[in-house]
Amino acid sequence: MELREAGEVSGVIVKKHTKDTEYKGHMRRCTPDDPQYEITSDKTDHVAMHKGSALHRID
Repeated sequence: MELREAGEVSGVIVKKHTKDTEYKGHMRRCTPDDPQYEITSDKTDHVAMHKGSALHRID
């Protein structure tokens, strides 16, 4: 699935987190009802983690 984060970067979900996890030195709060997603950028291969509310599916 391709996604657009904050309307600026497109990428692909590589992992869905449903439990609290440490990511790049910071604790990320994740639950099954409010998961966070690791996204790989299409252009740079940079990986970032975002809440679902920050992501928008693109076709």
